[in-house]
Amino acid sequence: MRRPILAIPLAGVVGSPVSGLILEHFDGSTIMKGWQWLFLLEAVPSLVAGIAVLW
Repeated sequence: MRRPILAIPLAGVVGSPVSGLILEHFDGSTIMKGWQWLFLLEAVPSLVAGIAVLW
């Protein structure tokens, strides 16, 4: 019963450092800025899950 209550803070604890690493390491690496990489890389799991649901 407590899992849904813990999901939001756990997502923040895990997601914030990952987002920070993406912004820090990918900024200026190519023609895209760090925030563009962030949107692109964080969208991939959602896209994969959405395609997997179709099968």
